[in-house]
Amino acid sequence: TYAKKIDKKETELDFNCAAKEIHNKIRGLSPHPGAWFKYIDASNNFRVRIIEAKILEGHGEPGEVIDDELSIACGDNAIKPILVQKEGKKPMHIKDFLLGTKIPKGVILNKSVI
Repeated sequence: TYAKKIDKKETELDFNCAAKEIHNKIRGLSPHPGAWFKYIDASNNFRVRIIEAKILEGHGEPGEVIDDELSIACGDNAIKPILVQKEGKKPMHIKDFLLGTKIPKGVILNKSVI
């Protein structure tokens, strides 16, 4: 049997879903085409692919960054990215990514600030 081509919009992470569902989507789409989120603020607008992640306890609004290690609240619990890839860059460990990219705690991912 044949499956239809995966559309880019289907690979975007919906943080309203359960953490286990998001984790499975990340595993299923890695390494290619990859599951991603968008970070938008006044001066930045870029996509980040999550290549590897783990589920952890955590609560907040879906898509909210809940700590300084980029743990992201989901419909239930949270996910913590381990290996990520910013647009146009090589894959890197989350600690290295956060040294060069500041995504503050409390930000809601995949939402425009406007």
